[in-house]
Amino acid sequence: QDPSRLRSQTISPRTARCACFSYSSHFREVAQTMLGAAKQSVESAKAWSEATLHIAAQERNRTILLFFAVACGGSVLLRFVDQCLFDDDDAVVSEVCALVAFLAGALIVTQRRKNSPALPQKARPGKGFAVASLAAADGGPHAQRRPRKGASGGARQGCGAEGAEGLPQIVTVDSELVQSVAEACRSGSMDLAQPLLARLLAEKTTRSASPSPDSYYGEASAAIRSDIAAHTLAEACLQSGDASIAGDWLRQFLAVGFRLSGKTIFVVLDSLSGGCKPGSEDASRTEQLLADLVDGNALPDVACYQLLFERCIAAGDSAHIDSWLERLARRSRHEQTQGYVALIRARWHTRDVAAAEAWMQRAVDAGAFQCTVLYNAVIHACARTGDIERAAHWLERMQEAARTTQDEGRGSCRGGESRLAPDVISYSAIMDACAQKGETKLAEKWFNRMVDAGICPDTVTYNTVIKAHARASDLAGAERWLNNARAR
Repeated sequence: QDPSRLRSQTISPRTARCACFSYSSHFREVAQTMLGAAKQSVESAKAWSEATLHIAAQERNRTILLFFAVACGGSVLLRFVDQCLFDDDDAVVSEVCALVAFLAGALIVTQRRKNSPALPQKARPGKGFAVASLAAADGGPHAQRRPRKGASGGARQGCGAEGAEGLPQIVTVDSELVQSVAEACRSGSMDLAQPLLARLLAEKTTRSASPSPDSYYGEASAAIRSDIAAHTLAEACLQSGDASIAGDWLRQFLAVGFRLSGKTIFVVLDSLSGGCKPGSEDASRTEQLLADLVDGNALPDVACYQLLFERCIAAGDSAHIDSWLERLARRSRHEQTQGYVALIRARWHTRDVAAAEAWMQRAVDAGAFQCTVLYNAVIHACARTGDIERAAHWLERMQEAARTTQDEGRGSCRGGESRLAPDVISYSAIMDACAQKGETKLAEKWFNRMVDAGICPDTVTYNTVIKAHARASDLAGAERWLNNARAR
């Protein structure tokens, strides 16, 4: 709450380096959103703490009042028994004692009620956690992706031009207005949601990402990033039951500079397509929406393209598929690689291994990025059908490509973010194919090869080997590998 107090604290050099602000808009925006959510969460926590204290005080008062009521009733009962059994005509001592006890109890309860905290007016469920719930919607593979330049040199997806200080432009909206639109959608009042959405788009704020640390503490937490708002509104619109309206909203968001995550695009495409088949009207609408978003420099992920190749385009329509791959290649090599990965995954979901291998070879010949994700897709395709030899063949092809890439000094997928080398997923896929057939020795062989390659096995790897022994009814071997996993 007070940045000056932070500056006065003694911190380590490593902590100081981690606290330095970079010029990356993503990390700055994430920090701002988390700070706003934390502030509102603290306020809500304080309010609910006071409410809890108030409820506890009321329960305590009820207990005290019940105790004195029982005491008074007991005194009267004892006096009645005394008169009936002994016919005592003494002074009304019991009545006086009961009256004094009742007055003392009432005085204590009244005094405690004055000192107990009042129920706060702002302690409403969900109010303090509005920003936190919206921030949880931000996800998908593109949640940490930085803005990139397209083939035409224009800025990508809602980042706008750079400001006067050379910093990227950030689009933010009012969280209260986002919540109002979302609540209108969930209640089915689309006539009310549409004008609120128009107001939201008109009142959006475009600002330069300030590098000053003080601006993060003084800035209002009511403003949230456009990609978080877009995801919240898209999900709320889908709850109203009309996916076509959600698709139109995505077009409007992109037109005014909103940044759309891959997760947001996928949920709308998935709802719009449903269980459609290639050639249907729903398939055409879904493909047209994805084409509009791509032309608007959105950033769909592999799942979006996989949905396209599974539901919207027939597997035998090579010309249609080639047109999409050419479209993605014009955008960037990374987008081209995403398209091939999605296409291979779409084929191995239908267990068409021959088509998956053919598209993998096309990807290599077309000059797509030689990255681990691309090779893992075809390895999974072969392993899914139990073809261990073909899966091992593509793993060896990956190793050869890695050596060639290293010798030529070329970068891997996205400038080295994903190095070209077999990983734990590659070996686990082959071991899973061995486990399906109960080949315990072969599974252990690939496990040892993975360890010899310097790759650390994870829980999935051990479970795969245990599954192989279970399939072979080798309980002793399964228990042995379970103990190895526990000792790891």
